[in-house]
Amino acid sequence: MSTPAQRLARLALPALAAYGLALVLLPRLAAPTLPVALGLTFVSFGLLAALMLVGAGGLAAVRMPRWAEPLLLLAGLGLWAALYFGLGQVKGQPPPPWHPPLMALAMIVATVGLARLLTTWLVREKNLLPIVLVLMAVVDLWGVAVGPTSQALEVAPELVSKASAALPAIQTKAPMPEGFFLPSLQIGPGDVLFAALILGVVARHALSLRANLLWMWALIMVGLGLAYFTPWAIPGLIFIGLAGLIANRGRWDYTPTERHAILWACVIMVPLLVAAALYFGARGEPLPPEGLTG
Repeated sequence: MSTPAQRLARLALPALAAYGLALVLLPRLAAPTLPVALGLTFVSFGLLAALMLVGAGGLAAVRMPRWAEPLLLLAGLGLWAALYFGLGQVKGQPPPPWHPPLMALAMIVATVGLARLLTTWLVREKNLLPIVLVLMAVVDLWGVAVGPTSQALEVAPELVSKASAALPAIQTKAPMPEGFFLPSLQIGPGDVLFAALILGVVARHALSLRANLLWMWALIMVGLGLAYFTPWAIPGLIFIGLAGLIANRGRWDYTPTERHAILWACVIMVPLLVAAALYFGARGEPLPPEGLTG
């Protein structure tokens, strides 16, 4: 009888293929009215997020020798770079419909390859995962606010956009007010990396993949809903990290001293996360594509 990790691994390629196909087809749809377009858009966000998580999680759960993991990273990076620098494009013409989806798939493969390397060489023990979850959430907030993500968006916004996984909005045939449109969202490579890292650790230590996938999908949808319908656009790593903490609660094997140290770390970090969330909400602006945003 196969394990949950083996079953998820078998779903990786079909899920990624379906994700790519959906990215080709969804932009071609047009809803008859604005409310229908909004509803279909959020349904499509849920479908694409689920396919991305299953695909990335499946690749993270596949059994492979250690020497193959850097090859996965290099293959994804190589394909993405080739597409970015013009493979499959005609100069002066818009890219073919398959081009952006293939770039997104290459990014997912590359980030999963990096996540596997981190899981193999750094996050070997499941007890390290909560520390990584809190640390990465803080790093993401810093990067989006004033760090490298913010700088990259100012210097090369097109590069950041092409390095992200698209969540296209369903447009409408109905007339809309001047200047109004339905924006698409994006999930950045950092979010995919973090999700694959969590799912890879979960698969290797026989934790509950089902609980992690469900919590991750549900909280990602909360983040996408906030980014799309409210000014509260919060970086995606916070939702992904929170999903990892909730889904794996009670599965950590800490000594009393270690629990005490982690508790104090949370006492310090949680107020920072809350303050950052209030800051982003007060800005009333969407976050850049490195988070769950448009």
